[in-house]
Amino acid sequence: MKDTSINAVDGHDSPFRGSGGGVSILFENDDFVVINKPAGLLSIPDRMQSEPSLKDKLLEKYGNIYTVHRLDKGTSGVIVFARNEDTHKHLSQQFEERSTRKIYAGLVIGQPAIPKGVIDEPITEHFAGKGVMMTDAKGKPAITEYEVAESFRSYSWMQFHILTGPDDARQMVNQWADQGFTSFKAYMYITRAELGAATEAAHKRGIKVTGHLCAVGFREAAALGIDNLEHGIVVDTEFVPDKKADVCPAQAATFTAASCSRS
Repeated sequence: MKDTSINAVDGHDSPFRGSGGGVSILFENDDFVVINKPAGLLSIPDRMQSEPSLKDKLLEKYGNIYTVHRLDKGTSGVIVFARNEDTHKHLSQQFEERSTRKIYAGLVIGQPAIPKGVIDEPITEHFAGKGVMMTDAKGKPAITEYEVAESFRSYSWMQFHILTGPDDARQMVNQWADQGFTSFKAYMYITRAELGAATEAAHKRGIKVTGHLCAVGFREAAALGIDNLEHGIVVDTEFVPDKKADVCPAQAATFTAASCSRS
């Protein structure tokens, strides 16, 4: 790790320090700069320009700087800024296409019964407070791969990877296949691109894929090569009026989940 000694970014007397510590430059070249952002520091200016942000100070140091993505003020972690328009376009496209692999770390209360796995539950904003999420059948799809990195008496330090896009689907299949798993099940909110990638990867390993689907219709899944479909034609969402591609209709999500619980 390379800590910058420039006051405009991270001098000992600089006001540009978050509550989680100083800012450090992990990597830089003529095209982009990678920063370790502490908690308590804005990534980019807010609407009111209420306090200095990471981008403000990088502008002072580099002159031209372009936002690629952001981290919440209370979140620490790695953030990248582009230093020219061509790099900005290239990196932004990577994030838009979800080809950038992002790993999150967090301290949770207790110890999971299964130390490594996948959580496939839709989420929505909690009614008790903005920015707090909860699982809800009518929420947005969310598939998260998790692993316990270190266990303590009452807490667990964990890593999380939000699965998005066909590359992640393909990688997850290969990862679990390497560990000896012999079958896979695709769940409700998987998209056509993700299902196609997962099925292709599984078939290359001689493994079959079963679908418990909602966002993808049965005929679409069959065309992508899926091996088995659960719960019969009654849960096939292609018959839902005005269904959008790769979206699980809210009424179908509730019905499909109920069908699953009864089977």
